Amino acid sequence: MVLITLIEIDLCIQKISFELQILHIYLSIKNFVYFSVFKDENTEFIVVHEVSLKKDIDIYRKTLEKVSFHRQDLSKKLIIYSDNGSQYTPIFAKRYAKKNNIIISLSRPCNSIDNGICGTFFSSLKEK
Repeated sequence: MVLITLIEIDLCIQKISFELQILHIYLSIKNFVYFSVFKDENTEFIVVHEVSLKKDIDIYRKTLEKVSFHRQDLSKKLIIYSDNGSQYTPIFAKRYAKKNNIIISLSRPCNSIDNGICGTFFSSLKEK
């Protein structure tokens, strides 16, 4: 699974934070569907979601574009904390971030500790 936390920063110390996680769901032995969500840590609502048959840069791009569309003030910096997944390191992500006033901060590999919000959501989804 992949995790991102987004924090929109205001000069008044107002913060909005989101988590992104991608879950793979088994359709059959060799077929998966990938479900990507951004969940607001404050309201615990799913802000945006995307479904794909492939886990590639496209699912990340579409989810990121959707969450960027919902940002209220593009002049505020948006910081993305990622678990260093391969989707977040390509040139596309860096260019998109620069163009949209986003900072990407990658954690050490295999050291993502902030997946509680999305992890809880996906756990309840798996039970049903």
